[in-house]
Amino acid sequence: MFTAIDAARLARPGHVSRNTWLTEAVQEKLARDGWTVSEAVERRHG
Repeated sequence: MFTAIDAARLARPGHVSRNTWLTEAVQEKLARDGWTVSEAVERRHG
């Protein structure tokens, strides 16, 4: 998994850390599922 992630992030211009790449991927997944980060936090904390 890390090999594929590293290949994808290294293909981008500039330096993108693995953590940044993973964070962006999670944000994209949440958005596709209809969530925003603030909605997720709000629902988590009630």
